[in-house]
Amino acid sequence: MKFAGTAAARAARDPAAPFACLVSGPDHGLVRQQADQVQASLLKKAPRLSVQRMDEADLKADPAALAGYLGGPSLFGETSLVRLRVTGEAAGGLILESLGTLPKGGSDGPGLVVVAGELAKASKLRKAFEAHPWAWSLQSYDASREELAAEARRVAKECGAGLHADALAAVLDAVAQDLDSVAAEVTKLATFAGKGNEIGLAAVAAVGSGGREAVVDDAVHAAFGGDPLLALNRLSQATAAGANPVQTVNALLRRIRLLMQLRLAFDGGERASELVKDRQYNIFFKRQNEIAAQIGIWTPALLDGVLAAAVELDSRTKTGGAPAETLVSDMILKIARRAGVQRR
Repeated sequence: MKFAGTAAARAARDPAAPFACLVSGPDHGLVRQQADQVQASLLKKAPRLSVQRMDEADLKADPAALAGYLGGPSLFGETSLVRLRVTGEAAGGLILESLGTLPKGGSDGPGLVVVAGELAKASKLRKAFEAHPWAWSLQSYDASREELAAEARRVAKECGAGLHADALAAVLDAVAQDLDSVAAEVTKLATFAGKGNEIGLAAVAAVGSGGREAVVDDAVHAAFGGDPLLALNRLSQATAAGANPVQTVNALLRRIRLLMQLRLAFDGGERASELVKDRQYNIFFKRQNEIAAQIGIWTPALLDGVLAAAVELDSRTKTGGAPAETLVSDMILKIARRAGVQRR
């Protein structure tokens, strides 16, 4: 059976997922996320399954290993759920052979989750899973804005709330561009608005991701990008909207930790342009190029220094002394100026 796009996203969360699934697509982060969801569903149905992770190198080293894991309980009585990572068709023959002999499993496995990159329509592997009587093929790709809007309206309706067009636009601009994030945001807004009422811009401003916390994040984002004027302007707007210094310090610490993770992967050989698209980092798509640039600006030594300063700032804002707003503003300005120097 075939699922694509938003249907694949829903299928990945479906507790009825069978014990043979292929998850493929061009976005490795999205594919991994949906494979994780399928795996979680299968382990919930069959918690005694033993997860075995394999890749093409493992199959090449031991071609019989896959069939061995899927052939039944091991000598120790374990039944396996094999998570197999492939990049193309090289291992297709072994996979198709195992798929053909895999029992339907009922409620206790064994199971096979194949995680692949983008597969062509003519792919034998993809065709085999699509044509199989009970296996699933999930073709993962990012939802369009129209699909996200439809999901937002569906969730609002389920919650018994209306959704104003302006509020919908604000939601889509503020959250990560995936169905789960949109659904979670609309559910939160519907709870605030109340059953029978309409979600409007007032609800978004009060509790939405596009409210005051988003303006705080804008200030921090501008600072780490080296734009002091924009950073201070956004910080002033956030303060006027009711944001407090603690929120700003927390936003600073979040960005520092994110950049530390990204920089570590970058120094390990990953490309910044690919890292920012990885779903595990949950980076808003409109900011991906700018954060990719920040990865190059902020070296590990600089990040260590700004982390120490932020931790000290966190303590000082809670113990009195100089006004917390002034301390935070000074920190934002220093970060922005340092980033500006690094960009030259």
